[in-house]
Amino acid sequence: MTPTSPSDGSAATLRTVSVALCTYQSTRFLEPQLRSILEQDYPVTEVVIADDGSTDGTVDLIDRLKDELPGGEIIRVVATERVGGFSKNFERAISACTSDVIVLSDHDDVWLPHRLSHAITHLGPSGSRSLVFSNAELIDDNGRRLPGTLFGAYDVSERETSEMLSGDAFHALLRRNIVTGATVMFESSLLSVAFPVGHRWIHDEWLAIMASAVGTIHMISEPLIQYRLHGSNQIGVPPRSKVKRTVAALKAGSPRFHLLRDRAGTLVSRLEASGAPQRILERARAKLEFEHARCRYTRIPVARYGRISVEWRAGKYHEFTPFPELERWRDLLQSP
Repeated sequence: MTPTSPSDGSAATLRTVSVALCTYQSTRFLEPQLRSILEQDYPVTEVVIADDGSTDGTVDLIDRLKDELPGGEIIRVVATERVGGFSKNFERAISACTSDVIVLSDHDDVWLPHRLSHAITHLGPSGSRSLVFSNAELIDDNGRRLPGTLFGAYDVSERETSEMLSGDAFHALLRRNIVTGATVMFESSLLSVAFPVGHRWIHDEWLAIMASAVGTIHMISEPLIQYRLHGSNQIGVPPRSKVKRTVAALKAGSPRFHLLRDRAGTLVSRLEASGAPQRILERARAKLEFEHARCRYTRIPVARYGRISVEWRAGKYHEFTPFPELERWRDLLQSP
């Protein structure tokens, strides 16, 4: 399907769009998602599907839907063998896309009809390495609306919203990722610096933080998709209460200290190689220094309290962690 000029003459709609869609045991939810993609009010150039070794007939279903759904001829399956995990599967789906603009899609959500036409107006010009993400409605297994939105479920704060909208998205994303891949659209030019995905990072958070560092990123507060919550979600909505967050943090155990340090190191290395602005590099290096300091905390609780207090008074917990009080208590209760 070839994009056509809109009635308002907007050049944005002249861009080609690839949908990178990953499947795994997807027979239950895939058809309504594909229908919502093909029925968008902005034309899709191709739907690129990578299947992670499904055994429930997912690939057979795709073959049937390609013939049955209006516009289904643009669907193509590029992989069916097991690659081991949704993030790696998305990497190969994205790598097979051929359009100017790439949109990520989970197999179990539903797009609102104007998802593409609205999001694409917020992309930067060709070559700008821009990325757009949005809010989402929440639905259950049966497609019924659930209370709230995705941003609400993630407790996206006023501070984070302000930073995202004022051009300081990199600082917000250094603390935590609030970009859900199922809502993401980005310029293919971003891949020149963002691929391959950084070691120990997930594809969507990596694309987002790289766009915020060496391109542009735009947050849309309006829901553009319906995000399905069910028992098979590979990454679900995080716990909201402080108690549940603390329990979840402690379950991660001491390896989390080293995970955060390694991720920060990967980010600094890639930003240095990508020619990131100096202010971005300085913040990334400060984050790495903080995570190194946390990894050096002693196993002796009393002595560990002293080192934590030094970082706390220096403002590092507030600058580099999403929930400073929780992180401080976690570090007091759990040594590297």
